[in-house]
Amino acid sequence: MEIGFCQVRIYLRDKYQVEKAFLFIGYIPENQSLYTYLQKSGYLVVFKPTVHDRLNNTKGNVDAELVLHAMIEFQNYEKAVIVSGM
Repeated sequence: MEIGFCQVRIYLRDKYQVEKAFLFIGYIPENQSLYTYLQKSGYLVVFKPTVHDRLNNTKGNVDAELVLHAMIEFQNYEKAVIVSGM
């Protein structure tokens, strides 16, 4: 069963009353339609530059950015729901 980004956003809103949903993602110019879809689905999209590993796989390395953002903003929220690896 496949669950889409839009369904996840609705679930987070309805189940956990998530007001702001940040989505950290590596930026690839060819994926602009995906980024537009994510924004229309209610995500605040945070882009990271991408790099290529030894096997030429594209990586965004967003985990560190997510942790840093959570620590910088921790005074601005009462609780956080962190989802990784979608």
